[in-house]
Amino acid sequence: MRNGFSAVRPYVYGPHSILAFVTNALVGKVLVEHELGGNANHIEVKLSDSVIVLELCDPPHASCLSGSIYVYVPNVDAVVSRAVDCDVEVFSAAEDKPYEERQVGVKDAYGNVCWVATYQPNS
Repeated sequence: MRNGFSAVRPYVYGPHSILAFVTNALVGKVLVEHELGGNANHIEVKLSDSVIVLELCDPPHASCLSGSIYVYVPNVDAVVSRAVDCDVEVFSAAEDKPYEERQVGVKDAYGNVCWVATYQPNS
């Protein structure tokens, strides 16, 4: 597998501003970045034990679609506080869910939805 990670990877299109959210708010680490020309970049970012692929261009290519992903983090509330400066909208406030998760919903400028959660098993 590429970079030693899993066979299934989220593939997200959108503007370059998405990278700030993924690296700053979600604390992702850029593994690979390729310039594709025409102000476009292919970027692979490590999030914990997974990789997300970003295809970024300003403005995004007309044929691209927005998507939705679910990301586990150690602390949802910390992500929300860092996300404020990352051009995302919190459309579903952080709240405890009945399935032992604390979850928040954010949307980037392109319309991609990211559900961010912390698993909180009952002890």
